[in-house]
Amino acid sequence: RARAEAAATSAADEAAAAVAQKPYLDSISRCFVFLGDLARYKETLVHHQPVAEGTDAAAAEASKSAAAQQAVAQAGAYYQVAVQLNPASGNPHNQLAVLCLNAKDNLA
Repeated sequence: RARAEAAATSAADEAAAAVAQKPYLDSISRCFVFLGDLARYKETLVHHQPVAEGTDAAAAEASKSAAAQQAVAQAGAYYQVAVQLNPASGNPHNQLAVLCLNAKDNLA
């Protein structure tokens, strides 16, 4: 009987600790969404940056494309961490959908 009471107490303590951590996890999740947004904005800036005169246009476009893809991948990674930290929040899920729409990837 003592073991059952100890297990129940331990489970209650774990539940209380999880409830106490929830505000922190929510805040950290939002920070990862913000980081993802910044990476996505960086992709927009890189994509619209003009090509400097005297440079190979094809090479410059390839470089911009690679940098944009890297920024999108980084944004997706940040949003995925936000989802793992707070799966009940719809915001990171929405931002992942925005990434898919921007990439015209309807099956993601």
